[in-house]
Amino acid sequence: MESPALASRCFYIVVITSLVLITSCEIMGYLSQNHVQGFRDLESNHASLAALEQEEKILRNRIETIDKTLSGLPSSYVKNVLGNERTQAMEAYKHDWQRLLTKRRLWKDNR
Repeated sequence: MESPALASRCFYIVVITSLVLITSCEIMGYLSQNHVQGFRDLESNHASLAALEQEEKILRNRIETIDKTLSGLPSSYVKNVLGNERTQAMEAYKHDWQRLLTKRRLWKDNR
């Protein structure tokens, strides 16, 4: 009589042990998958930040070039001839800066 009881106990112990091992493996797989996904998101954020910084650098260089060019011209020429064009250029830069600042703010909020 003890033999069937012992056999059933051993069977239950083996079943429970294997279920615990399977569950542990599933949990480790889930955690490692989330870790990899988080790392990919981090790399994506760094790439986005680098692109924003590059865009900011280009925009600053464009503004600096235009300012240097305008500073080399006589002030009456700049006011009379280029006044309207400069206003349009400044409006375009304001739009670019607002877009850049919005992207940067969104990037910081998503971190």
